[in-house]
Amino acid sequence: SAVETFSDRQNTRAIVLSGEGRFFCAGIDLSALMELKSRTDPITCDGRKREKLKKIILHLQSCFTALELCRVPVIAAIHGGCIGAGVDMMTACDLAYCTNDAEFCVKEVDLAIVADVGTLQRLPSIVGQRVASELALTGRSVSGTEAKSI
Repeated sequence: SAVETFSDRQNTRAIVLSGEGRFFCAGIDLSALMELKSRTDPITCDGRKREKLKKIILHLQSCFTALELCRVPVIAAIHGGCIGAGVDMMTACDLAYCTNDAEFCVKEVDLAIVADVGTLQRLPSIVGQRVASELALTGRSVSGTEAKSI
């Protein structure tokens, strides 16, 4: 992965992740979700379909875990929206800095899917179990100002 490539370079001192445009990360591309569905639809056996989905999810999880395992500090520089998968990414970083206009949201609940690529595992250690549960179960947005106080 790109993270591993940069991590292995001797001259890399840190990795800074930032977004371009209005958002740090607008979340998963909904067309990618549809592609995921198309990759499992041809499978007729429910057990094998679930097994394929599990493999895909484990691969996605490993992409975020690569940030967490990186030998150099990974810093999230957040502005604007940090939604869904953006929260997954941010929680895997060593440090996160945000602007006051940043907005965080665990959006998966609104899509009737589980935040299963890192948020549910990592967010409680950052904001505490109760706040993490509230955000995951309600999809409530948190401003950058509020995030700094949590």
